Amino acid sequence: MREEHPGTIEATFGLIGSERLTCTIAGLEGGRSRVTIETRRGAQAGSPAASPYVKALADYLAG
Repeated sequence: MREEHPGTIEATFGLIGSERLTCTIAGLEGGRSRVTIETRRGAQAGSPAASPYVKALADYLAG
């Protein structure tokens, strides 16, 4: 269980192919926020390609 952090929102989503996406939004000074996007996947042979879900979410939030 994670420790609660005031001023922080965290959400985890289950996606296609056993991928889990976690997005954390933390309030900063001056009305700004820091967003962290993480992905976790099941074991795979080789080096997996970058997650299109992370890019899509980051592009949407930056847009």
